[in-house]
Amino acid sequence: MNNVKDSVLNKIKQGEVAMRPRWHFMLKGVLALSGICILTLWLIYLLSFVVFALVTSGVIMIPAFGFHGLVEFLSALPWVLIFIAAVFIILLEILVNRYSFGYRKPLLYTLFAIISFTIVGTFVVSKTGIHELAMQRSVESRLPVMGHFYKGYGLPPHERISVGEILLINKNGFVLNERVEGRLNVTINDYTKVPTGAAFGVGDQVVVFGLRQEDEIEAWGVKPFYGKMFRPSERTEKMRFQEESEL
Repeated sequence: MNNVKDSVLNKIKQGEVAMRPRWHFMLKGVLALSGICILTLWLIYLLSFVVFALVTSGVIMIPAFGFHGLVEFLSALPWVLIFIAAVFIILLEILVNRYSFGYRKPLLYTLFAIISFTIVGTFVVSKTGIHELAMQRSVESRLPVMGHFYKGYGLPPHERISVGEILLINKNGFVLNERVEGRLNVTINDYTKVPTGAAFGVGDQVVVFGLRQEDEIEAWGVKPFYGKMFRPSERTEKMRFQEESEL
């Protein structure tokens, strides 16, 4: 022990080791802790938004339609956001392991702790309704900075995924009021996958999986839509009507 102490003192005297004040280490600790908190909050927000976007866009329901649905699901995933979230997790892992409470902890333990905390945080944020509020504001053009971001991921123009409300039942299928495209004629045949015992009626909100050609869709699958159908409020519609009338 004395040999180690003497060795360190000799290196300090010879200038090989520089002594640093306590505030230097405190500042590094504060900066590291701040970085961990900021990255964690951004990661939770990002992942909760990814879950929200998958539900709102109807993408999360598509794997139930078999192989084609699974392929469409994988292609429709927001890979850019998922990649950014993965980068955040890696940065968090690096910061936590450099900080005191992560020191000498196995890599797998800290990674598991980060992922578990993130999952819990994502669930909590998803229950707050913050994304629903932001989405509604973006639909009403009252979200200046993030409006296009929410609509771009929450209401994306997927060619094979249509979400809307049934307006009319006919012999070939039904007429869908698609929330972005408007009225679309949906054809249902013997190969269309629907939930066992399902009986769709006027006013039902559904997800239609099928190739769209102009205003026609040959449905490969139809499922009830359990997300929220975001639409402009009556007040917003009146304001737009007034603005168009003045023009």
